[in-house]
Amino acid sequence: MYFYCLELWLLKEHLTRILAAATEFAQLYHDDYFSTPPSRSELQAKLVEYASSVTYTSNPSENALPLTGWKIKLLLDYRGQTTLEHIPLNTTLSSPRGIVLAKQPVEDTHSIFVRCKTTRRKVYQDAWQSFGLPRPDIFDVILWNLEKRVTEGCISNIAVEIPDECTGALVWKTPALSAGLLNGCLRQSYLARGKMVEADLTIEDLVDAARANQRIICFNSVRGDVPVRLILDDNNSDVTC
Repeated sequence: MYFYCLELWLLKEHLTRILAAATEFAQLYHDDYFSTPPSRSELQAKLVEYASSVTYTSNPSENALPLTGWKIKLLLDYRGQTTLEHIPLNTTLSSPRGIVLAKQPVEDTHSIFVRCKTTRRKVYQDAWQSFGLPRPDIFDVILWNLEKRVTEGCISNIAVEIPDECTGALVWKTPALSAGLLNGCLRQSYLARGKMVEADLTIEDLVDAARANQRIICFNSVRGDVPVRLILDDNNSDVTC
């Protein structure tokens, strides 16, 4: 999560998500995992205490870029034990950044390891590494399922600004959970506030939007909104609409 000026952004949503994931794993694995997770108040207290110890004096170099905040990571293991880590965020992203379509579909988009955020990252790492990432010109790789529905990025959710079929008004549309994806904390917040709506978005929809110069954003609870452009080249030649 993003920490800046003594504020943990979307703390409520992060706590809700991690505890819901622990409950789901406990139910699926019959209490072999997360049988005694910490309470919401315990997790919040740990985060607040940890965040209060994070200072800007740990900038690693005098020549480093000015810090724009911290990324704080809370890990909860199957025994209910927590680990906290933090890294500085000291770069401002140029706009817009590039995105590319994954070369292969994600076969099991309804796995618990897709809808819950865990340390099992092979699906995302494989998609990322297939393009030789990280690269400064590419922000994320956009995943899609066997039905050729867009799901999410490896490190973000995605939304496209598309005219409403009835009114013609521009509406931000983000892939529906039924496509198989992580319900990111910022995604939840945007949907709750009516900033965007869920929709079925296909590869073709995304390509058409890019060719029509419609706005596309990737977003997460660390970077916020990142304007992006879809790169269409030979790397995507095996992705057919």
